[in-house]
Amino acid sequence: ATGHIYDADLETNQKTRITNQTLPKIYEAHFRPDGLSVLLRSLNSDLETIDNLSLTLTAPRATSSAALYGVSATNLRGNVDEASVIGNILYYVLGNNPSSIVSSSFTGGSLRTLFSSNFSDWRLSRLGTNPMVYTKANSGAAGYAYNLANSGSLRKILGPLNGLVAIGSPSGREVLYSYSNGGQIKLSVRNIQKDTDLEILPATIAEKCVWSAKNQGIFFCGISVSPVSQNEPENWYGGITHFTDNIWRFDTNSEIAQLIIEPRVDFDLSLDVFSPQLSQDGKLLIFINRNDLTLWAARVN
Repeated sequence: ATGHIYDADLETNQKTRITNQTLPKIYEAHFRPDGLSVLLRSLNSDLETIDNLSLTLTAPRATSSAALYGVSATNLRGNVDEASVIGNILYYVLGNNPSSIVSSSFTGGSLRTLFSSNFSDWRLSRLGTNPMVYTKANSGAAGYAYNLANSGSLRKILGPLNGLVAIGSPSGREVLYSYSNGGQIKLSVRNIQKDTDLEILPATIAEKCVWSAKNQGIFFCGISVSPVSQNEPENWYGGITHFTDNIWRFDTNSEIAQLIIEPRVDFDLSLDVFSPQLSQDGKLLIFINRNDLTLWAARVN
């Protein structure tokens, strides 16, 4: 667990190491869109404390033969519970008492407190150019999702819904959300402008999906080949359950759902899609297989 950073070419599958600092036990990384800053979240040696280290990367000079980037590091202060990147701004939840949602640069500068609350179990997602906050999901507890404006005001979008997980679209016009109803997972899209809902079938946990930034109304999901049972998503978060997923493409404009990849049938692979992202051109779906934490890319366009 070195924590080295690589520049990967997804077309050729070639990887070039650009840093060699040893930063073990990193389990989460949030990159700025240009790739030159990253927030690394790691476990301290006590396996309880979370360290939050922000790195700024400087490319080697054109005249230099060295392939490694220069690195400067900044420790973010406070008990960071959740983090998200929107544009070049870092948003995170500070789990103090009361908790607060703040924004800053990757070096911790221009720190602003947007919202404070005695409730501390918040998660963050992008909704257009604003953050969206929602309560941590449990199938036995009602959840809510809010649009958080830069002024600090909250506007409710969803709730109360048990087990609510919400993923905002890059356009800010739609929210994909899953919830628990009668012991089953339901998946829907809320059109914020029209105040309408579209049920999505087959259903999955919304966190296993990602919106296309290139084509409005398009998103991709990992959908379990077996029905998702009750006590989700908390059992999946806790590692109690694992899924074998197919890859589906959804279009809210035409209301068409399309099965595009069957890993178990086509490649004899069991893939539990986690942390999905799309390449900038929208051609490749990149995700972690939660069954063994390997990194995968699949061509979807």
